[in-house]
Amino acid sequence: MAQILSIQSAVVFGRVGHGASAFPLERLGHDVWRVPTVLLTNHTGYPEFYGPPVRPDEIRQLLERMRLRFACDAILTGYLGHPTMAQLVAEQVGALKGDDPTRTYLCDPVLGDTDKGFYVPEDLVETYRRQLLPNAAMATPNVFELGALTGTTPGTLAEIVAAARDLMAFELQTVVVTSVTQGLAPDEIGLLAVTPHAADLVVTPRLPMEAKGAGDLVAALLLAFWLEGRSAAEAAMRAASIAHAIIAETHRRGLQELALIQGQDAIVAPPTLFTPRRVDD
Repeated sequence: MAQILSIQSAVVFGRVGHGASAFPLERLGHDVWRVPTVLLTNHTGYPEFYGPPVRPDEIRQLLERMRLRFACDAILTGYLGHPTMAQLVAEQVGALKGDDPTRTYLCDPVLGDTDKGFYVPEDLVETYRRQLLPNAAMATPNVFELGALTGTTPGTLAEIVAAARDLMAFELQTVVVTSVTQGLAPDEIGLLAVTPHAADLVVTPRLPMEAKGAGDLVAALLLAFWLEGRSAAEAAMRAASIAHAIIAETHRRGLQELALIQGQDAIVAPPTLFTPRRVDD
């Protein structure tokens, strides 16, 4: 069991941010310490939402005081929202890694998506590049975010692999690219695990729904399996298989939020394991 410090968005209702990541980590046997970067009634995909701003100085106090009293084994960061919060989190992650370089840090660089562009200020790109990624063991960008972080526009699987390897200049051990559609059929979606020596693609059926929080879920699952000592390909296989099972259950029930509770058995034992295939030598 690991003690995981999770720094990302929080909603009162719904399954995004902490709502998508904490329960799966706990179901797999880990303790999760939740620090919110933003607090909303619900995610912004609904017609209305509300949330008072979380003051960066309050987050700083939480993180600094926790750092003095408790020792975590791993760090997970997701949505940071704006440059001030990103800078603060980067400083605190750097301090935690400085205290214990063996702490595992997974950075989910939440910046935007292909169909929507940036949904955070573009200034965050440099904060990720200069301060967050250099401390991380694994990063989980989608294709749009990978392009933003590397200054590229990858349009093929080979270009995605090349861009992921460029991102490894920050001394990342693994880059797992989410929501890959390049080279796949319209009813397929992929998770691409790239290391310095291999690239493995896990393809699952693409269901006709927008699964808000799926990226947060996948990042949490990848961290859990990384902590178990699994290879990048094995971690991607299990994360993609579980995410597909949860999304399929959500679609079957006609829900708007991920069916994490209803489909929780799949977190431990997914009904189908989708085998990775090597996409380069």
